[in-house]
Amino acid sequence: MSDNGNNDTDQDKEYRQYLGDLQIVVKTPEGSRVICRLLEDLGTFQPAWSEKNARLAKQAVLKDFGQEMLDD
Repeated sequence: MSDNGNNDTDQDKEYRQYLGDLQIVVKTPEGSRVICRLLEDLGTFQPAWSEKNARLAKQAVLKDFGQEMLDD
């Protein structure tokens, strides 16, 4: 079996949440679950969410988990 360089490990995967023009990328499934929970709490899964809520979610992640949780 040949190695073509496309063998992603769990550490290489990115979990993305798209919030309008804002994209949040986390490096772990746990981080993805945190983002989903924050979005639910902020009501961003509803059709009328705003970019302000998305930015609040990003700020909350930075405050609670640090920059290493996010990859801009």
